[in-house]
Amino acid sequence: MSKPVPYTDSMQSIWATIEDSLKAVHAQTDGLLSSGPKLEDVQKEIDPLSKEIAAEQETVHAEISSLKEVARVDIQKQVIAALDDHIKSQLQQEIASQVKAQFDVQIRAYIPVPMSKQVEENRAQIEKVKHSRVNEDARRENSSIQDTDLNESLKPVLMGNGEISSVYPADLLSLFAYDDESLSKLLDDYGLPKDGPMETSVNRFMAHIGITSWKVFPSPT
Repeated sequence: MSKPVPYTDSMQSIWATIEDSLKAVHAQTDGLLSSGPKLEDVQKEIDPLSKEIAAEQETVHAEISSLKEVARVDIQKQVIAALDDHIKSQLQQEIASQVKAQFDVQIRAYIPVPMSKQVEENRAQIEKVKHSRVNEDARRENSSIQDTDLNESLKPVLMGNGEISSVYPADLLSLFAYDDESLSKLLDDYGLPKDGPMETSVNRFMAHIGITSWKVFPSPT
């Protein structure tokens, strides 16, 4: 066993010093507590501030709700206005369509053929007359071409649709050089028969464009 440490005067002095220090700390702590703000006072200052913040939040929420309601009502008004315009437009179109239908029904009792159809028919007739005159002039000029004028340019004769065939020959030499395929297409474009030998088809086309004073004969074999 260890021997007990003897209690000396120096140790007693140290212990006394420690006790004095602790007393001084307690005294300072009590002074700070007595001089600083009390918890009750702090709470009294916090409570009004909390109430003010809560009231401000309620005001803000109320303003936000009011703005939302105003925006909702305004959007509804805009949507209704847009729908009203659309409905009005639809009604106007429907009324116009019904009026036109009724007018067409009533006018047929007085005019057997609709005016628009009459205009189209007259226009088609005028175009047909124009094409006939063009073809008449072309045939008259082509009729003067003889077998010695094979390089003479052929005046174009129009097809039934008023156009010129894409294989219309520039002159008789070109026509005589056509192969079966080109000659067949040429006859098809002008609605001419394709029976018989090639010379018959050539003579038929020549007659169609106005050359009737002479014909092509098969080469002697």
